[in-house]
Amino acid sequence: MCITERAQAFLDGCRFDGNSVTSTSSQDDYGGGAVFLYKQNDNATGYCSVSNCVFACNTSNSRAGGLGCTWNTNFCGSVVNCIFTNNASRTQGGALCIREAVANPTPAVIRNCLFAFNETTNTAAGVDSNGGAVLLVTRSDLVMENCTIVSNNVRNTASNNYKSGGIHHRWGGTLKNCIVAFNTKCGAPEPVEGANIWTVGNAQNYINCCGYPAVPLFTEANHCMAANPKFVDPANGDFSLQPNSPCVDAGQDVDWMIGRKVKDLAGSIRISAEHVDIGCYECYFPLGLMLRLR
Repeated sequence: MCITERAQAFLDGCRFDGNSVTSTSSQDDYGGGAVFLYKQNDNATGYCSVSNCVFACNTSNSRAGGLGCTWNTNFCGSVVNCIFTNNASRTQGGALCIREAVANPTPAVIRNCLFAFNETTNTAAGVDSNGGAVLLVTRSDLVMENCTIVSNNVRNTASNNYKSGGIHHRWGGTLKNCIVAFNTKCGAPEPVEGANIWTVGNAQNYINCCGYPAVPLFTEANHCMAANPKFVDPANGDFSLQPNSPCVDAGQDVDWMIGRKVKDLAGSIRISAEHVDIGCYECYFPLGLMLRLR
């Protein structure tokens, strides 16, 4: 699906499975194996709202195996409660790629999403293969919050142009209440200096996040941590949290998650205890255990 200038798309409850983009041309910046927001200009604002969708096994010979937009000056959109799994791109953003050339007054929101088992596949020297799961290059106040980015991979070992099995993040935007863990380079854990995330930014861009292995810009001053998030069954794709996870009750509460109608990715109430959990899933305790913990 291609969303062109001035077009608006509202996608809810959809599944995008096995789609592909075969062009490798960079002239028109092709990308988005399933959904692609085509170049906008100053007088044309496209909009894409994606909610409760699954992007699985989509591929791109350029950027964004699943969902992408590149060098848009007016990208307005939201990606909420979505699962991105087993998508692949040749270069940047195995699952999701958003690149904005200028600041956008209505920046994108990415919320309550899971990114797992995505990758970038290029292995040649001199070709960027950044962000096995997500590439964000934005001059806007884009917010990515309560997302779990886990077990993604970059294949490239031929040069230093690869940047992270998890997320490549530059310029602007904020990650809040996110887990970035167990992402790899060629299936092996990345070294600390490249683990999970690569960024041109500062620690203020990361709030109440969990990185494992450690992410240098996830600092205690901004309530971030370097800790195993303790997923229930990661080997079988269950990235919900165990009751003893350090991510439980460790997030920053914000207005959108207040109220019993607000759900996590699994459809459970977003705040189950005193504070929101970090990541896309909220952990629920048996009543007896909750009483003992209190």
